[in-house]
Amino acid sequence: SATAYAQRGVFTGLTWNVGIANQEMEQFIGKTSYRGFGIDIRSFSSPSFSFGGNFSWNVFDELLRGETAVLENGAITGTQVRYINSMPLLLNASYYPGEKRRGERRFVLGLNAGTYYIRQRLDIGVVSLENSNWHLGVAPEVGLWFPIGRETFLTATLRYNYAFDAGTRLNGDPNNDYSYWGINLGLGSIQGWLY
Repeated sequence: SATAYAQRGVFTGLTWNVGIANQEMEQFIGKTSYRGFGIDIRSFSSPSFSFGGNFSWNVFDELLRGETAVLENGAITGTQVRYINSMPLLLNASYYPGEKRRGERRFVLGLNAGTYYIRQRLDIGVVSLENSNWHLGVAPEVGLWFPIGRETFLTATLRYNYAFDAGTRLNGDPNNDYSYWGINLGLGSIQGWLY
């Protein structure tokens, strides 16, 4: 039987986030990040639409030996540890296609938009160089929610994070946009549904 929803059903979820650097970001760090988490809150305005926000944090790091790093005023060679911390704070709107039946999986199509705080750091020997900027950004996503209880879901989403150009990079490059794929796996629940 079809499920009836309260007007303001609220979804809250926690995710473990895996990040895969892309394009310009991949030139600084090519290693996949397994250190990330996210918090997601969504309010359902109807069975098929929700609006909300999310915060997440991904830590990218990579150890490189004997590499040359090009900086704004020259270059330096040696063993390096490179870091990027990405902390998006985003608003989202999501659509859930198909019939809404209790106990069935839910497909999710969404768009996130907001701001990214990105901190880039390079450690080489006793020298540490750091750069941080706030970026406007967007993150379209697709996903699937698997029910494991009356109001509880396992969640899996794929999100393409794109932070627009802002400020400069450590090497002085004025092209300072960042992009990475986010694979987000988690657990969430919806409160306020009527059956």
